[in-house]
Amino acid sequence: MADVISFEDLNIQGMKKRCKPKKCPETGRYLRNNQTAKSQLNKSIADAAWYSLRQKTKQQAAKLGNWVMEVNPRGSSQECHQCHFVSPKNRDKEKFVCENCGHYDDADLNAGKILAQRGQEKLGIDTLRVVSPKVTTKPELTGSSFRRKVSK
Repeated sequence: MADVISFEDLNIQGMKKRCKPKKCPETGRYLRNNQTAKSQLNKSIADAAWYSLRQKTKQQAAKLGNWVMEVNPRGSSQECHQCHFVSPKNRDKEKFVCENCGHYDDADLNAGKILAQRGQEKLGIDTLRVVSPKVTTKPELTGSSFRRKVSK
């Protein structure tokens, strides 16, 4: 079975757009619209180089015979991985607690599982195993200098 990597299909150009100017209906003057704060966010988005990451991942995956796909991110941070209940109240910053079934997890891990499920559904695969976030690497497989000592 091939490995699958799912990316959120984000509208990065839309995320980097300037805030629309707001006019006061009474005075006709422009109101503050937090464009200064938004410009810092735009710089962070540009520095992340998401397009380059996606392209490099696609190239490496093609060499290894893996699939890379983009899935719709809508509601992924508010949907429960267990029961698929969607509510904005499920997420509180980095915590995720489902109002419906009581499932709790780190919000980013829960969203990652949702995106993996969406990728699985898009491919029509029922038996795709989502890798646990609690995987620890074995030093001998990573080429780490902390190799297991062999007793002589």
